[in-house]
Amino acid sequence: MGRTVDFYAQLAPVALRPINNDICASCTSLECYHGSATVDSCPTQLVMGRLTQNTYCTTCGNCSRACPHKNVTWRLRPPSAEAIHTARPRWDEALFMLGLMALTAFHGLSMMPFWETWMGDMASFIGDSGQLLWSFSIALTLSLFLPLPPYAIALWLTQRLTGTTLSLKQLFTRFAFIAIPLAFAYHLAHNLNHFVRENVGASAVFTNPLGIDTLPLSMMEKHIRHTQILLAPEILFALQAGLLIFGFLIATYVIRQRGRELFTTNGHPWQLIPMLLFAIGVTAYHLWLLMEPMVMRM
Repeated sequence: MGRTVDFYAQLAPVALRPINNDICASCTSLECYHGSATVDSCPTQLVMGRLTQNTYCTTCGNCSRACPHKNVTWRLRPPSAEAIHTARPRWDEALFMLGLMALTAFHGLSMMPFWETWMGDMASFIGDSGQLLWSFSIALTLSLFLPLPPYAIALWLTQRLTGTTLSLKQLFTRFAFIAIPLAFAYHLAHNLNHFVRENVGASAVFTNPLGIDTLPLSMMEKHIRHTQILLAPEILFALQAGLLIFGFLIATYVIRQRGRELFTTNGHPWQLIPMLLFAIGVTAYHLWLLMEPMVMRM
């Protein structure tokens, strides 16, 4: 969960950063790293003056409280700036980003009406138990690897079209950031469905947070709450589609900015079409998931 939040934090419009970079450059005590007599050291061993991305920052605030110059604070910045321009992942982190995108879609896939039929058929084929542990694990593993072949093909075509000397491994890490806005947009759109459909009893959480004298809902009450949603289905789907479009637009910025360095002297943006088609395919898949009826499982 921490790694998921860390990568999503690359899209954040705020970050802990130095107020004056010159103060950090001349600092020799590095309390932001070592801590002080009353504040613990940085749990992820970061030096604030060298921090360029949110990936490893847990926003615990130790650096802000330990700095003797009061030179660390929350700073506003353009949303998604790291994913578009500055962040540089390692090979395993790039794999994680693609896996995160696949995992968010898998969560939606497992709530489709046909999911239980698929699991039942697979369990019968492999002789799985009634708990479907192996069937579910196989489906999850396949889903995690599902984006890799089309992503690899898009990278290979981009390498050929641009004539870059970068290896496929280097291109893999460079463009993996397109998975972050695509995954986050679908994550928000999927959870918006939950929020709209399950908000009927939200007021009871605030009026009776300890659940005193609360009785379990009957099946009829659960059905009524599921059908009485906050917004009309058309408005809900429009908002979800808007979130997916927003994530797609950020992904196109990532492709354009991180692809500029690949162009030859006479390069053109159309040489990045394979990566754009990959982002379109992922967005279309997410849109299809949202269009299907979602089964609420207890």
